[in-house]
Amino acid sequence: MQRATCWPSRPPRIEVINLDRWVSQFLKRKSFAREVAFFGEGRDRLDQVWRSVFDDHELPEGLSEPFIRAEWAQIVQGKGVADQRGYLKASRAGRGTPLDRKKRAALWDIFADYRARLISEGLAEPDDAYREATEILTSEAPNLPYAAVIVDEAQDMGEQAFRLIRAVVPETPSGDRNSLFIVGDAHQRIHQRNNWLVDSHHPLRETIILQTVSNSAQYFPPNSVQNFPVHAVIFGCFFLCLNRKESFPVSRISQ
Repeated sequence: MQRATCWPSRPPRIEVINLDRWVSQFLKRKSFAREVAFFGEGRDRLDQVWRSVFDDHELPEGLSEPFIRAEWAQIVQGKGVADQRGYLKASRAGRGTPLDRKKRAALWDIFADYRARLISEGLAEPDDAYREATEILTSEAPNLPYAAVIVDEAQDMGEQAFRLIRAVVPETPSGDRNSLFIVGDAHQRIHQRNNWLVDSHHPLRETIILQTVSNSAQYFPPNSVQNFPVHAVIFGCFFLCLNRKESFPVSRISQ
């Protein structure tokens, strides 16, 4: 692995880290008070909060608890909807079941209660953590030591994750070149998220440099990545390339 990812004589300064771990460490330094429920016991606590919410609310006719939780995850959290007005206007393309204004308003009562209980319990979902970190980066503009970010398995990341990644290496006033390299295959999704990666009209695509590929090498034109400033990429993680004066050309991409 050392030979596969490092320059033979002078290793490039690359940090390899899972995005959830990076945001956890960042928010801890910023004294974020809520526990982020990435997995395990935290996820069980989220289920308990949902259960208490559903016990106290009558569900809109024809809608199930799994549907409501998916609506929360894909539309409210996924799109960063903050209030009822935003939810009433939010696009629900791809959700299948149409919702009239009355049902949306009833759902927002459920969502607002769930969000309030999360805060009361000192809990946060991953998308909450991504948004909090993004807001901190945007407002404070810290001098992070990263020149570029490489992301694999992008098909399992949502909009809030990529807004955070864009904030880690923000676009400069003079433009952007090779600060982000993103790889994903929508056919290998584990989580049922709206697939903004292949939506050519999605506004998030306009804020990042995006390359989405499948396993086929036909998506890589000859010499298409020869100037990217790392020696070799072994896909499988979230890479942060630290600032440096030199650029190391890509000699190969390994899957």
